[in-house]
Amino acid sequence: MNLLFLTEFFPTKQNGKISGGAESRTYYLAKELSKKHNVTILTALISNSKKEETWGNLKIYRVGKEYSYVQTGNFLNRFLFFLNAIYKGIGFKLDLIDTNSVPTYLAAWVIGLLKNVKTVFWIPDIVGFKQAMKHFGFITGFLEALFELVSIYFFRADKTIALSETTKQKLLKLEFEEKDIEVVYPGV
Repeated sequence: MNLLFLTEFFPTKQNGKISGGAESRTYYLAKELSKKHNVTILTALISNSKKEETWGNLKIYRVGKEYSYVQTGNFLNRFLFFLNAIYKGIGFKLDLIDTNSVPTYLAAWVIGLLKNVKTVFWIPDIVGFKQAMKHFGFITGFLEALFELVSIYFFRADKTIALSETTKQKLLKLEFEEKDIEVVYPGV
């Protein structure tokens, strides 16, 4: 199979520092699947990283305008990553797209639609408006939560993987079908 992992962040060095759970999941899952499949990683161009490289059987492409690791904000650079990811992603031969965060869900959905390829969204949690505004401030929090809602609610993956039963219950409140959600706990 030809698998595309679309992730905003990916280590800049083989066996290098991993910044978070989504990045860790993608790194280890892609590394394992590359033993039997063609695996491509499409990620943001992070400071001090190469635009293209190969680690064993993993092909890594970093796109967009170079920026540093961020968890919120930086809307312009993240939007440029989104556009560049779609442009680059439609050029790959694909059988399945896996993605893992709010900035990547919509791009994966668009690529899947244009290429007629199934998509999988891994959703660790739904932050929501109240929590996002409390944590990130009113404007940034509102925009982050709005983009989260739009990306997850209106642009559905063919299959959704929830990190926990709690995340699954939050998705069901957004009118997801039970059959479209699979809970896969960390480390499995």
